[in-house]
Amino acid sequence: MVKGLKMKFINNQIDKAYAKLRPFPGATLRQLNYYVTPTLLYDSPDTVILHAGCNEINNKNMPCDVIASNIINLANECQKNGVREVAISSLIVRNNYRLNRKAKQVNGLLFEKCKDEGLCFINNDNIDKSHLYKEDGLHLVESGKDILASNFIDFLASSY
Repeated sequence: MVKGLKMKFINNQIDKAYAKLRPFPGATLRQLNYYVTPTLLYDSPDTVILHAGCNEINNKNMPCDVIASNIINLANECQKNGVREVAISSLIVRNNYRLNRKAKQVNGLLFEKCKDEGLCFINNDNIDKSHLYKEDGLHLVESGKDILASNFIDFLASSY
């Protein structure tokens, strides 16, 4: 989902910070747990935006509360590894009714858990179905990527 974001554009928009993108396409939250710690140790970021959990909503056996808890656990792992500020980026809308409903439920749980845990929440509700490729109803077209990047920029600008 984030792979096509224009990092040069993002970095030109934020002062006093430099953003890096570390996508793990197709990774589940369980797999991300293995990727995150070495990445944090290598890069030592001050701030992390987690855009995760998109692949779990396809799993009919994965309840919304488990997905949200696993994302929060990943954020807590970032904090344990020295990250000052962690933001969780909400799941993006889907063209599939069931998946869209599940993503909205996960986002509601994430929002509440972020408040409880003192984490930041990036709301991506300004991305709608018109920002998805018609072919798969999942990945973002350029205008959707621009909005997602803008949401990240707004968070980073307010963070520094």
